[in-house]
Amino acid sequence: MDHLAKEWRPEEVAPEEGQRRDAEAVLKGSVVNILGKFGRLSKSLYYVVITRFVGAEVFGLYTLGWSLIDLVSKFGLFGLDRGIVRFVSQHHSDGDVEGAHRTIGQALALTLVFSLLVTAAVWVVAPWASGSVFHQPDLSPVLRILALSIPFLVVSSILLAALKAVRIMKFDVYVKSIAEPLVLLMTAVALCALGWTVPGLAFAYLIAAAAGLLFATLCFGRIFSPSRCVSGMAGASLRSPIVAFSAPLPLDDALYILMSRLGLFVLAMFLPAASVGIYAATSEAAGAVKTIRQAVDPIFTPVASGLVHKKEKERLSVLFASVTRWILTLELAFLLSVGLWGRSILSVFGPAFTAGFWSLALLTLGHTVSGAFGSAETLLLMAGRSGLNLLNTVLLLFFNLGLSLFLIPAYGISGAALATAVSLALISLLRVVEVGILLGLHPFRRSLLKPLIAAGLAFFVGLSLLQLRSPWSTLSLLSLPLYLGLLGAFGVEEEDRKLLEKLRHKIPFLRRPPQLRVAS
Repeated sequence: MDHLAKEWRPEEVAPEEGQRRDAEAVLKGSVVNILGKFGRLSKSLYYVVITRFVGAEVFGLYTLGWSLIDLVSKFGLFGLDRGIVRFVSQHHSDGDVEGAHRTIGQALALTLVFSLLVTAAVWVVAPWASGSVFHQPDLSPVLRILALSIPFLVVSSILLAALKAVRIMKFDVYVKSIAEPLVLLMTAVALCALGWTVPGLAFAYLIAAAAGLLFATLCFGRIFSPSRCVSGMAGASLRSPIVAFSAPLPLDDALYILMSRLGLFVLAMFLPAASVGIYAATSEAAGAVKTIRQAVDPIFTPVASGLVHKKEKERLSVLFASVTRWILTLELAFLLSVGLWGRSILSVFGPAFTAGFWSLALLTLGHTVSGAFGSAETLLLMAGRSGLNLLNTVLLLFFNLGLSLFLIPAYGISGAALATAVSLALISLLRVVEVGILLGLHPFRRSLLKPLIAAGLAFFVGLSLLQLRSPWSTLSLLSLPLYLGLLGAFGVEEEDRKLLEKLRHKIPFLRRPPQLRVAS
């Protein structure tokens, strides 16, 4: 792996060239991740197939168990995946190969210990939590089976985070977007066909997590030296810089998940499992919009970390605004689709799930705002403000809890969705304000108005067409082409046009793009 020292050697470039390279790196990595999200269609297919197999009640029980395990697994990961991205990307910028391997080894040693402790804790607490808190005794074996997946999940997250830190996105796509979802789908279908329902779903998740670790290890070994990382494990210490940075993050991550899924947990305490299942399906469908930011974040994070480390404020400001515009433009297309055809989307899960339309619409709106301005959270973390980020999450958690307890008894799953949507939007906007105060950056440009106006006009036209009798109502499908057409008519930003021109020879579907009018 000595060739890494040459590849990681820092290079001085002019400011304008640096801005172009930053944006190009983020856009290229995001395109790779977006393509990978199509691989995760097997996960969406998994939910559709499973709800058809087991119905809303069993699906609600499994989703509750999975959500709880996802929550506690953050303590096993201990925020070290983001610590890896921050510190390894800095080692990458400085050309320090040994430092990168040492940091990865320390993170692996710590996460192995933490994840095993969390797994043991779940096994002890599962019977009490299932019976006394959620009043679902059948939940206990599900939690115990799913808990076994925690070590596999956290170790693979560390390995893939190291690859993201050096701006290699394709391996995360291979593992998380293709291998794991496909293994999960095939295993779950096979076990359900054999008559296993809830335990079968839990075992399928465990098998998929183990397969994900295997593939992640193979990918990691193509870039890094596992033996160097093992040597670095001996230096693991709770007083290391990566631990100091990551220490607030597990609680922050867990609180964020608790906040985003608080509606599901509160529903489980007040309403039957069938209602939990419907809400879980709407939450899953609405969560698809998050894949847009998730495609951008893995490559934006190391680029932003490098710019913060080098104090390149102007380049960071340009990149922040561009990423916000890209995410918002894509998310509005998804929000438009949900607003017009949300009931049809939910009917795929089964007729009973269409009752969750307003829950779907509200959650999608909340995730749209959160995703569009979510890069502010990344900037706070890469600037070393993890403690402030934790405080933000704690404040919003209590707000969401109070709102959920007030709205759910009166409005059921729609109340849960409204509480979550308002909380997600508020925490994102709060972080934007903090980035403006602490770093002197903001994402707001006049160009943000273009997708908002285009989406508003397209929604009005689509909603009007839906009021017509069939078959004329099918013309509402033209709303999405209309949105794209209005964006083109308003003009593409100069920097975006240059990037597309630069990338068109590298990405097949961009090789012959239509002529784009540059915004004046």
